[in-house]
Amino acid sequence: MLCPCGCRQVLHMNLLSDERPCWQVTEHSSGTVTLRPSVWRKKGCSSHFWLRDGRIHWC
Repeated sequence: MLCPCGCRQVLHMNLLSDERPCWQVTEHSSGTVTLRPSVWRKKGCSSHFWLRDGRIHWC
C-alpha cells in the first residue's frame, strides 16, 4: 500500500504468521479491511497509524 501521509512510499506488510514482524488483515462484509497491529515507519516519514474498517487512524 502507499503510505497514507502522502510521501508516496510503498509499504510492505508481511502476512506470514511464522515470520516476524507480521500483520493480520481482516476483510469485512462491507468490502473494507482492517490491518493489525498498527503500522509505524521507523525510517522516512515516521508515520504511525492504524487501518481500521478501511480508514486511517493516526497515532
